[in-house]
Amino acid sequence: MNKIISQKCFIQKLKFYLAFYFDDKEVNSISDDYHEWFAAEISHGKSEEQICLALGSPQKVVSDLLADSDKSPIRLQILLQNTVIQIFLSVIMYILINTLLLKAFDRSGVNYLYAGLGMPFIYFVAGMIIVPRSYLPESDISRKNFNRYNLFLSCLALVIILFEMLFFSEINAPKSGPLCFWAAAALTVGLLSANMLYVVRELFQDKLSAFLITCHSLGVSTLLLYLMNQLHLLYHDFSQHAYLIYGSICIYAETVILCFIMNRRRNR
Repeated sequence: MNKIISQKCFIQKLKFYLAFYFDDKEVNSISDDYHEWFAAEISHGKSEEQICLALGSPQKVVSDLLADSDKSPIRLQILLQNTVIQIFLSVIMYILINTLLLKAFDRSGVNYLYAGLGMPFIYFVAGMIIVPRSYLPESDISRKNFNRYNLFLSCLALVIILFEMLFFSEINAPKSGPLCFWAAAALTVGLLSANMLYVVRELFQDKLSAFLITCHSLGVSTLLLYLMNQLHLLYHDFSQHAYLIYGSICIYAETVILCFIMNRRRNR
């Protein structure tokens, strides 16, 4: 039974499945056609539920479109032009590289701070290179939701830094280090998962905004990775604890600056 009973839900799922076979411009063009289809059918007295049931599942719609076109399941163009796939692959690569670096640094006793400052910048540069190729100035994203999510990320970063300042040096219970480590790891995974969901649902048609919100998410994730790297400071002196706070502020300050620069490009 088709569970999709609203136009918004149908279009969102349709865009997601189209993303694996069509680039951004094609996805937007096809989704616009279905917006018009819904409007025409509604004007004839049909409900959104009836229209969705008549169309079938988004997967079937995409399958039918592929059958009538020369699209193949694997195309290099998709990787170069599609927002969702670019964001997904870049986030996977980002977290994979940082996890490997974190493990290597922990084994050798190297501070993660400089790698933590470098990785968001590398992602930012990649976004600056990719975005202009198929940036779409027209979008239907919710500015209110976009600003709300950025505000949430800023508050989360502030909470992490305040935790380091006020409570981190006071934690000395047995196994507190591993517990803090896994808590930070779980928060990182949750944050990146929420970012991907948000990009798919809200920022599909605006590549620059998608990279902006992801850059912000990765900056906060890097802050958590740096905290994980420095958990051995739980039992060290205040000078090392102060260095942790300084490094965390630097990482997040860099994130804010990079997002500001990227956002300036959107407003031109």
